[in-house]
Amino acid sequence: MSAVADTQTDSTKPVPLNDTTRILMSRTPLVATGDITSATVSQTGDQWVLNFAVTDDAAKRVHEFTKEHVGGSLALVVDGKVHGTPRIADAIIGNRYRIDGFNRADAERLATAISNDCRR
Repeated sequence: MSAVADTQTDSTKPVPLNDTTRILMSRTPLVATGDITSATVSQTGDQWVLNFAVTDDAAKRVHEFTKEHVGGSLALVVDGKVHGTPRIADAIIGNRYRIDGFNRADAERLATAISNDCRR
């Protein structure tokens, strides 16, 4: 996970969100692959969910960042590609996260890619 920025600075970089849109993203990730301890998928109704857990240190960073940036966005980046930019509705507490709205194939692909590099 990385912060999405509103303006270009030395600490941001433009990255493609899709074929027509680019976003500015922090050069330093808030949560790196090594901070993730597990990644799985589950189904809620007709949507598939990416579930992942992070270390206590990463959870503290996420909590502090989201507390200070309510209304901003985070970027979910896997294998160098942005897979979503959820808006921060409130401070995130805890070390288990879920992102919904995926189809089964995308959720499974992301969980596998994350799991291959995560800390065990």
